[in-house]
Amino acid sequence: MMGPFTTKVAQKQNSWLLNNAGQEISINNLHGIIRDAFDLSFTQGNIRAGFKETGVWPLDTTVFTDEDFEKFGHDRQTNNKQQSSSLMVESTAASPTAGLAMMLKPQPLH
Repeated sequence: MMGPFTTKVAQKQNSWLLNNAGQEISINNLHGIIRDAFDLSFTQGNIRAGFKETGVWPLDTTVFTDEDFEKFGHDRQTNNKQQSSSLMVESTAASPTAGLAMMLKPQPLH
């Protein structure tokens, strides 16, 4: 999502500078530049593409592997030992990706 937005902001800035030769972009001009870039980049197609790339919709449980989660496991175990033992969280899933799949039940887009 940020790629198309960043590109559109740069294009709108360049366009503004060409149409207002010799002037600097001020805070008063920035709103219009950002608004136009936002409207052009945050489209339904770009939003859907962003969800698809991350595996959120349609649900793709293969986007992240168990190895992706393991690199954070050691830090969590160390931090948990430092916290009160009364704050125990149990996981019923066999693996982090299985837990993700259980939590995210696909719903149809309207």
